Amino acid sequence: MATLHEGRTDIFYRIPLNCPADAYEQLVRRLPLVWALLCRRHPMLGAHVETRTPDGSALDPEEAASKRNAGEASQDGSSSFEPHFVFDLPETTSELLEQASRRVVIVSDAWQDRLASRSDDNASRDEAVVAWLDQQGQVSFDLILCAAHCISDGLSISSLAGELVQVLASSQLPEELPEVVSEAEVSVVVPGAYTARYSSISGDMQQALISGLFDSAAPRGKMIGNDSLDETHFASLLPPSIEATYPELLPAAPAVSSDHPSRLARLRWFWTIRRVICQIRAANAEKAILSDFKANRTDKNVKEPWWGAQTKWSIVRLSAQDTSSLTKLAKRKGVRVGSLLYAVAACALNTLEIKHASPQGRVEQPTTTVMGFPFSVRRFLDARAAVDALQPANAQDPLLPPSSLGVKLGFNGVSLPPASVFSLPEMPASDATQLSAFHVAQLWQVARQVQKQFNGIFREPRFMHADGFLMGLERETRFRKSGVKDVFQVFKDDEADREAQGVAGEDERRPGLTKKNMQGPGSSLNFSMVGLLDPVLPSKLDLPFGASKGSGALEVREGLLFGVRTRAGEAFGTSFTFRGQLNLELGHDTVVWDTAKVEEYLRLMKYIIEAMVAFEQGRR
Repeated sequence: MATLHEGRTDIFYRIPLNCPADAYEQLVRRLPLVWALLCRRHPMLGAHVETRTPDGSALDPEEAASKRNAGEASQDGSSSFEPHFVFDLPETTSELLEQASRRVVIVSDAWQDRLASRSDDNASRDEAVVAWLDQQGQVSFDLILCAAHCISDGLSISSLAGELVQVLASSQLPEELPEVVSEAEVSVVVPGAYTARYSSISGDMQQALISGLFDSAAPRGKMIGNDSLDETHFASLLPPSIEATYPELLPAAPAVSSDHPSRLARLRWFWTIRRVICQIRAANAEKAILSDFKANRTDKNVKEPWWGAQTKWSIVRLSAQDTSSLTKLAKRKGVRVGSLLYAVAACALNTLEIKHASPQGRVEQPTTTVMGFPFSVRRFLDARAAVDALQPANAQDPLLPPSSLGVKLGFNGVSLPPASVFSLPEMPASDATQLSAFHVAQLWQVARQVQKQFNGIFREPRFMHADGFLMGLERETRFRKSGVKDVFQVFKDDEADREAQGVAGEDERRPGLTKKNMQGPGSSLNFSMVGLLDPVLPSKLDLPFGASKGSGALEVREGLLFGVRTRAGEAFGTSFTFRGQLNLELGHDTVVWDTAKVEEYLRLMKYIIEAMVAFEQGRR
């Protein structure tokens, strides 16, 4: 689905950090080298997107978006154009470092000016004490990691974030680094933004970039005679192609030539049957009338940018105490926390639907609430890239196994009761409002139903993978014929539209038509339950340098946030637990959705969870 944004959909990761003030400058000086190391380990991080035609000519991004939105590639295959991830092979370690340095943008803050000021002989004692306290104090700063969503999902970018902070604090990196030269960053309009490159490159840095991390066995400081890089350094690290992750989905046949026609026939029958099953399921799904995410804007005069969306992410966090209690409750009742959160998300959505429904109501009432979810088949089909032919015999790349930054995402959904059956009787007036025993029991029961659906969906990953492949092909065909904009058409909520469409209500799309086209069978809202991040993102790492050597630490503080750039008209939720706290996020396109209503939805989810915990604890 990279084509929806011409390959430019990104996933961001905000890592809020603390460190001793005297270690900050050394950490900043390490950043270009650390990013170069990550690009060495994960070649896709160094790739860029170009939209090209079959003859290899490049298209301007805005022009390509316009053509694709209009469906210009519907009849003539020669006019097709697709986004390509282009990886420019660096020829030397110096070139790799230069490429990586251009991708690291640093934005200064006012505290640096205060920290840089030193007390002179005429300064008062108080000023000297303040300067010393500042120097020995803590510094807070943010690392914003941004990668292509097409190569990374929530779990893999969490792993990348964990790798980033671990390498940044690693004792294996060269202790002494050359001075950095700052250059104003002109590609983004951010005051004070600059890039930093090293004034020179040392032998230790060359060794780190060749090996992937500094090798303590190698002689320090000695320049490498040949620091050139070629395909052998990167080929085995590239993720497998999409085609390579699709198995034949049939048991292996005996290696006899006479079986080949029979095997081919069975494969054709398999794909034919799976396609019919997908079509039947899609047709049945179209009969459902979905609950709506009632958070659309009243003001419809917001301009939509050419790339399709203006994204904002909002977040609420539960206390560590409530998060711990919820986990224990779910374990005691035999319900996964993720399944419970889908039930809570649907209950909150249904409650807001009742609150924000138009006075006239719908011609037809919703029959179901569908919570969509993304899934990665990587953990089911984790094929490794074959060793490249250029790799020397019996040679082993000293880096980690092939990069995990190559994901194959699919979408599915679970069905929950509609608002008339599954919702709170009224919006909570205050935090003191309590849930009844009936509603608490209903939430647990619906969570069990969700868990049962998940167990059925993931029982046979090969079939799930095949169905996702067929759905992707059908959507791609529809995009080529109709254009992306026609498929994802946003219907503004005005009187003329209501009279023309009848069932549009106050929603941003007609629930039974174009909204269903967005994700195959469609969903009332998509939500991703990422899970526990502590195993992949360490919250505290000892630093090997500075005046505080041996006692200072790099710490990930509260405020972790990640998400994707949404598509036009999309709202998408995420949940994760970090440092003992459950985080609930919702990203939305501000052209269509009202941020205040989105935040109201998140607060309602938080309230339901806290009220469930309070009820269960009061009952014991």
